[in-house]
Amino acid sequence: MLWARLVTLAAVGVAGQEYESSRACYHHPSAGGTIYDFHETDVYEAKNISLSDYRGKYRQLNELQASYSNLTVLAFPCNQFAKQEPAATATELMNGLKHVRPGGGFEPIFTFFRKIDVNGETAHPLFTYLKAYCPATRETFSDPDYLYYSPIQSNDIRWNWEKFLVTKSGKPYMRYDPYTKPEQIRKDIIFLLQQSE
Repeated sequence: MLWARLVTLAAVGVAGQEYESSRACYHHPSAGGTIYDFHETDVYEAKNISLSDYRGKYRQLNELQASYSNLTVLAFPCNQFAKQEPAATATELMNGLKHVRPGGGFEPIFTFFRKIDVNGETAHPLFTYLKAYCPATRETFSDPDYLYYSPIQSNDIRWNWEKFLVTKSGKPYMRYDPYTKPEQIRKDIIFLLQQSE
């Protein structure tokens, strides 16, 4: 069974900066570690999920998830960018999606994990790993008044909605800018799904 994996940050983007829509990740085949070495708690903090459980298998993400049975979308909410993800509980976060952003009764059909930090001293190890292999899509940062972490490092995630595409073997493949719409990465997903790895 072939599949690909998309890891994304949930929230909204930032305007007015030059960026590349994606950057290839550099992960030598002999380099140790994959995303399957990590685990995280679901949004309700009821279940500790090993990302190895996914080995082998807002609206646009739902569409991608629904389009490819071998694609798994994983969402990691983060509040480090302009405090855009302030939900204190899982219920509050999921109700925010359903009734506010994007609203209209939206319910994700992909896995949501608990809110984590992706940058700074408290960055989750999964995102430290992904950033080590995937260069940032832009040189500049948002206004520091809107960044709630330190220290700021060159490979940091620049804003919510950055996305990472990972091969079925768990190796980072591509990093996408917050402005890159999920639909725009479809060709890369199709390419990975066709690989025999």
